[in-house]
Amino acid sequence: MRTAQVTDADPGSDLSAPELDDSDWLTVDLPGDLHEALTRAGRLPDLDFGLANDAALWVEEREWWYRVRVPGPGRLTCHGLDTYATLYLDGKVLGKSRNMFRPFEVDLDSGGLLAICFSRPLDFAPDTTQMRKQQYSYGWDFAPRRPTIGVWRPITLSTSRALDVRVRTVSLDPVTVEVRVPGPFTATLAGVTASSSDQVALVVDAELWSPERPVLHDLTIEATGTTEVHRVGLRTLTVDREDAFRFVLNGEPCWVRGANWVPPKVAVGSLTREHYRERLQAAKDAHMNMVRVWGGGVYEHDDFYDLCDELGLLVWQDFMFACKDYRDTDPAWVAEVEAEARYQVRRLRNRPSTALWCGNNEVELLAEALGWDEAVPARSVFYGVLPRVVADEDGGTAYLPTSPLAGADRHNWQVWHGLTEPVDRHALGAQPDGPALVPGSDDAEAFVAAAHPRNYLADDTFFASEYGLCGLATYETLRDWTEPGELYLAAPSVAARTTSSRLGPRNKMDLLLGSIVGLSDDLRRYVALSHLLQSEGVKTGTEHYRRQWPRCGGNLVWQLHDVWPSTSWALIDIGGRRKPAYWAVQRAFAPTLLSFTPDGTLWVSTDVDVDGSVVVRERGFDGDLRWESTVAVSAVAGSSQPVGSFAVAGRLSSYLSVEGLGVRNRQLLADPVALDRPRAEVKVEGDLVTASAYAFQVQTSAGDCFDLEAGESRRVSDPAGLYWL
Repeated sequence: MRTAQVTDADPGSDLSAPELDDSDWLTVDLPGDLHEALTRAGRLPDLDFGLANDAALWVEEREWWYRVRVPGPGRLTCHGLDTYATLYLDGKVLGKSRNMFRPFEVDLDSGGLLAICFSRPLDFAPDTTQMRKQQYSYGWDFAPRRPTIGVWRPITLSTSRALDVRVRTVSLDPVTVEVRVPGPFTATLAGVTASSSDQVALVVDAELWSPERPVLHDLTIEATGTTEVHRVGLRTLTVDREDAFRFVLNGEPCWVRGANWVPPKVAVGSLTREHYRERLQAAKDAHMNMVRVWGGGVYEHDDFYDLCDELGLLVWQDFMFACKDYRDTDPAWVAEVEAEARYQVRRLRNRPSTALWCGNNEVELLAEALGWDEAVPARSVFYGVLPRVVADEDGGTAYLPTSPLAGADRHNWQVWHGLTEPVDRHALGAQPDGPALVPGSDDAEAFVAAAHPRNYLADDTFFASEYGLCGLATYETLRDWTEPGELYLAAPSVAARTTSSRLGPRNKMDLLLGSIVGLSDDLRRYVALSHLLQSEGVKTGTEHYRRQWPRCGGNLVWQLHDVWPSTSWALIDIGGRRKPAYWAVQRAFAPTLLSFTPDGTLWVSTDVDVDGSVVVRERGFDGDLRWESTVAVSAVAGSSQPVGSFAVAGRLSSYLSVEGLGVRNRQLLADPVALDRPRAEVKVEGDLVTASAYAFQVQTSAGDCFDLEAGESRRVSDPAGLYWL
């Protein structure tokens, strides 16, 4: 079913009668997003533009009716209804759905007029916590309040049921694949065929799946009257928890690098394969091998997981619980959660990309920090129901009850939020969006000291599953989504993009900018300075975690992309433009990283064997060469080690650089605001740009972004919109 008729109604209306005239209702795509459909119909403005989001608040106050004719008979499956829905066929109730994360299914004896009434969610769960609905749609520190509603995954009618297939690679020498299907079946994989009434083990000569070579094979299953072809990857994957938190892929420890994944836009129902391809390809372009599907969003569409399989991206999959005081006292709610979990684990268990199941995001962290009544909210779910479901339905993928978890992973929000551990309950609970601090005051200085990116250097976690700093959307994206007369820093429509002041002082961005990179009243320069803060901070953290291998098994930046034009931790803004922090992460995640610690120690961290030499220089920002040294570097794949040390104390007018083995990097010797450097001029000749002095973040409207050393030239795709610091 591709389209439906939609209208809004007062709560309690009944628009299910098949003879009702719906010819003047709005026609919408299935699946799709209601807000976008209302915008196309002229009932809403573009909600990402300026202050328009407030114009949609009435949508959640109405009931919404969808009507579509369905053929029959057959198995009707509504794969995703958002969220509190009553379904009718020819005016008679078919059933109710109360969970956007699992299908509604029913057998139809005949076709007819299917009507779906979406009730107001807050009538069922006024505080949103117990809703089985994406949490962030009611507003988050990176997203607006815009609760989605409607048919967000397909509606299908089938005369047969999908086979319950379970596939797992159980050994590598030889490659042995276990296939389970209830009842008699025949399985064919890589030219090998076997039959059974329940389970077979196929020993095959076939290439393994890995992020570097994501090879997929066709597994054909034939059962009575049914043939299915599944795309599978052959690999083993475990998590080493022995005084560590390391993923072991195909028998070898795998240094994980990646980012946290939130839905690519608020309108989750209208996401397409191309939306996913663009963002996931950007992750691969940045040398990432994992994305973490965060528990405040959604279990993604099939296209997302298909592309992760194809591109070679492991998936850390949260169950959809985040930052809330969940209660497990209602047996019906617990049963609903279990049904959701069984559906999702069965759906995703056979994918080579599925690397980890995690019960929730930050529930235990916040319970401790805020002093909730239960130290472990909904313990029976996170330590009982969910691990049991994973064991029953998957049987091979690791489960983590919560993230972060002591002895496993850490969310480093000391940097940016200033939240030292243990978290001060008063600072977090009583003042979650605390008062602005006076720059230069003792409290402000204490906050900057706690939140400064240099604190990454003391982090000895086994796995950094969240960390990052905020930066504005690119200037070009702000310009696209803002009235021309509003393009100034204090404009209400610009200020509304910043919801990230939660947890700590309200003016944390200005405090950190002023102390670390500098402040400006000019919007464009303010944007660029925020990017410098974000990119230098993320560079510091990402390089540090990589140097910590093998103690630190990996790191996942918060977050890959935005859901709307905002100030956030995203590396890629809603316009698809890659912020400077993206390029910093790309360099730090490259197969070989050469990096400095602040004391001048040079490290090599590499995925491949390297043997050669590199040149280390100290140069003034004006181009003056202070000294240079050649260093021999030899390292084996999967290692991280120091290879040299250089005196750097007290340098404000110079920086360290290293070049060799196909790698370039540099280390600032003080915070940018303290540096003694001349103003750089960038000369343009055709497509060639040249800097007179060191220029930070040379950017063009075409998306180029790089630093230029004094006297250095570089060709760009289009020098239009050139800007630098």
